[in-house]
Amino acid sequence: MPIQPRDTIVGRRRGSAADAMAFAQAIGSERLDQVKAYVTEAYALAPRAGIDPAIVVAQSALETDNWRDNHWREKLNPAGMGVTDAFNFGHGWDSGADAARGQIVHLWLYARGKPLPNALVPHAHLDPRRDAIPQDHLGRAPTLESLGGKWATQDDYGQRIANRSGDIFPNLPDQSEELPMAMTAHRFVGLDRDVFLPDDIDVIIDIVPDNKIGWVRSGVRETGQTFTTFHDTGTPGSTARAQRNYLHNGPTYRDEKTREIKRRLVGFNFAVDDQRIFQLTPLNEQTWAAGSSNGNRISWATEQCYGGDINFERSLRNAIALHAGLIAAKGWSTDTALVQHRHWKDKNCPGQIRNKGIWTSVQRQVDDGVRAIRGNGGGVPSVADPEPIPELVPFHKGDLNTTPAMVRAADGTTFFFVSDRVKAIRATPRLQRGNPNGKRVGPDVKVGEAFDVTWIFESSADNELYYVTPFYTRIKVADTVRLGDRPGPAPAPLAVPEELETTGTPVPAVEGEAPAEEDEEAPGH
Repeated sequence: MPIQPRDTIVGRRRGSAADAMAFAQAIGSERLDQVKAYVTEAYALAPRAGIDPAIVVAQSALETDNWRDNHWREKLNPAGMGVTDAFNFGHGWDSGADAARGQIVHLWLYARGKPLPNALVPHAHLDPRRDAIPQDHLGRAPTLESLGGKWATQDDYGQRIANRSGDIFPNLPDQSEELPMAMTAHRFVGLDRDVFLPDDIDVIIDIVPDNKIGWVRSGVRETGQTFTTFHDTGTPGSTARAQRNYLHNGPTYRDEKTREIKRRLVGFNFAVDDQRIFQLTPLNEQTWAAGSSNGNRISWATEQCYGGDINFERSLRNAIALHAGLIAAKGWSTDTALVQHRHWKDKNCPGQIRNKGIWTSVQRQVDDGVRAIRGNGGGVPSVADPEPIPELVPFHKGDLNTTPAMVRAADGTTFFFVSDRVKAIRATPRLQRGNPNGKRVGPDVKVGEAFDVTWIFESSADNELYYVTPFYTRIKVADTVRLGDRPGPAPAPLAVPEELETTGTPVPAVEGEAPAEEDEEAPGH
């Protein structure tokens, strides 16, 4: 069924970027490369703010005559923003991705008002109309039908968006139905298996460097963890990024007797808020957070953020998803593996959960998440499109007569031409980029499966060698064996992206001895 005028703008994710692109191609949309950038970003950013991306895309299709009018063609204006008449094309954006960001910010202000959620704050400047919204319109349009007379002058504006949605997404579930959550596989540092998490959570791996071993990181290798411990920060308003900064900066304290500044031995594996998850210490290393030597040794520690501008329910949901993903990955039982900080130390932590009396509900939700991942009942890994490498496109397309032995990309990566046929000697993922923590492109390559490769390069993400296939899928070289030369020409590649991602190198755990004394934890953690 199509979107309904009663549907709320802030709602579950429905539809897909692939559905929208299929419609755009069939209907003859213009500047298709920018349409793809627009719908891709709409489906990436809107769910992080809690907005249904199907509504974002349907509104844009209505406002731009399915991305064919002058407003879109001339200025990439996605939703009539700043347009006053047929001869005024309104505001312009540099890319389809920026256009989506500006529209989503504007929609949030109508639906919820100020302040913006964390996911939208970096993009506020891309909404040039944000200060032009009348004060009595801010937060006064939570549903599609309530946009009528506010975003647009027509009273039936919401109904018109709903009608257009039926052309793009003919089989959307009703917003009130429980929807399966698409999930993405992540490889955390120190764990040799995938952890599946909802794909609307921004996951950042940012390991505290080796120079803080014996301080923030224990440096003591440990792979026998059998617990995942639920903490909260005890510091209202402190976001996951603030917790990241706390550990990366190296926490200290002043000794009450000597007045000397000393290092505080404190560390934890994850910080989670309503927008993102940070991994900060390796999972094959002891932590400091439990308040007991045994807890530090056999448990992983997750700090949930709350208070201030943080949406508690969403922060809790993200923390629950992380615990479920870890438990499912390890094959543990929720009954035995999930514990509170209080399990290791007589302390009221996680204080927010304990004070609200919702621990039993949290346990049930974690277990539901574990069963969904294991039973594939909503734990479906999201599949990404392979991303072309602009510098290699001319050779894949056959525009040039001679393929060079090597090509240097803008980000400094060097690609060496190989043109081989190889075979997988173990199951290996097809990756969107040369990043083991990144998204996958379709199912894993099976043992014994043969395929063509055209280039080889060393990834900055893990210093491993990867092949590039004619379809721009990246495959780890160590998981293959060479069969011979690649037969035949390469197929036509995808469109060139606007930018490529660069990823820092994860820092591995280091063997070592724990200091003689260890602090229990950071204050409030």
